[in-house]
Amino acid sequence: MKNAIKCYSAEEVHEYIYGKLKTEEFRRSYQEHGFVYNVVDQFAKLPRMFCQMSDEVAEWAHFSTWWGIIPERQYDNDAISDLYYLHEMTHAGRMAYVPKMGFYSWSQKLFENELEASVVSEIQVYFELPGLRAKTFPHEIYADRFLEDKAFVTMWEEDRAGAIAHLKECRRSLYDAGPEIENDMCARWVKRFARQNSSWVDIWYRRYDEVETAMHKLSRDSRNPEIGRTKALDTFADWLSSEAITRPDSDIPFADEAHTFAAVYRKMKTDYFKDMALLQQQGVKHQIFHPAKLDA
Repeated sequence: MKNAIKCYSAEEVHEYIYGKLKTEEFRRSYQEHGFVYNVVDQFAKLPRMFCQMSDEVAEWAHFSTWWGIIPERQYDNDAISDLYYLHEMTHAGRMAYVPKMGFYSWSQKLFENELEASVVSEIQVYFELPGLRAKTFPHEIYADRFLEDKAFVTMWEEDRAGAIAHLKECRRSLYDAGPEIENDMCARWVKRFARQNSSWVDIWYRRYDEVETAMHKLSRDSRNPEIGRTKALDTFADWLSSEAITRPDSDIPFADEAHTFAAVYRKMKTDYFKDMALLQQQGVKHQIFHPAKLDA
């Protein structure tokens, strides 16, 4: 972690994020106070920090958003860059912090937050921003089965809240799905990537409450008129850079956790790309598993 940027006021958070938005769809939605603007506005309820990564291998999947700082990432595709910030802002904007939670309850909270961020940035966004899908991935993605489902599109138009709830439960249903999804690459990899969340929470078993306590304090202090957002964020940043969190031989907060999970993440990504390459080589079109297609 290097070159940290502090955005104290809500206006500074808005300005920083708007400067990161690259596609016409995202910028227009922000300008019109639509879907993207609302996500940014919720995210800006607290002061925020951003940074550059000093070690991408260790920090890429460190999930520093949970402990208060979003790293910049560089993507060749502008739309994917926008999706990245949308995903992280949804994580942060919808994350509640409760000190002294039991490990099981805390784990379930993190799993639910990941589900929400994934639905927003991997499915819902394509309904909110027409035209975006053509700019993202050349291959099939999980969202396509909903975009091509006429009954679901009607549901989206008539009952958006119900449609979003439906998306969440369809995605959740894949997490413990059986062998019936193995021929559906999109569904299979939703399940496999979800499995690594369990590895991640296990890695944080000893230290998760340090983060929950510090972030809870940042949230409360930011809203305390006797302290305020500036002092609250400065105090938080001092904690983050303290030797208790960032050891002297590293500039990565929680470096042990970062390196441990990086190994899990690298193996998963390696397997994923091998799977993609094999399917392309074989010319296999995988079948789609749809647990709740509305017009079935």
